[in-house]
Amino acid sequence: MPISKLIGGAAKAVGGQQAYTTAGTYTFTVPANVTNIAVLCVGAGQGGGYTGGAGGSLAYTNNIAVTPGDTYTVVVGAGGAGKLASSSPLNNGGDSSFGASPTVRAKGGGSASSNIGSVTNTGGVSDGGDFAGGAGAAGYSGAGGNTGVSGASAGTGGAG
Repeated sequence: MPISKLIGGAAKAVGGQQAYTTAGTYTFTVPANVTNIAVLCVGAGQGGGYTGGAGGSLAYTNNIAVTPGDTYTVVVGAGGAGKLASSSPLNNGGDSSFGASPTVRAKGGGSASSNIGSVTNTGGVSDGGDFAGGAGAAGYSGAGGNTGVSGASAGTGGAG
């Protein structure tokens, strides 16, 4: 049986996959003859400015049982807006999710960790200090890297 895969904005059918790559809310309808799907969500990055923002989280679940014709909500988080003043807090990135409850959710950069999925990796953490570099996004093999402290030390790399 074919498996449909959902990946974070505008829907694009790609050989048994459905990709959403533009921030927004969408409706996914399960195609005929599809009884299970794999879902991958990536949270949007935190906005930067006087310091670099944090990368988004990654979460996925394979073999989710579905019924042809059923519909699910897909949310693709928007990146956080940049800031110009160091006295202003950074804007967090938006969460990306699949399903009403949701079934799978990846938190946006700068958000508290509460991802949902069989595999979840958090984005890096930005210390918020002046002139610190950005924090890395999560990957399949682990969490994102963190920033250095206010530009005084190097940050760590994110997962691949």
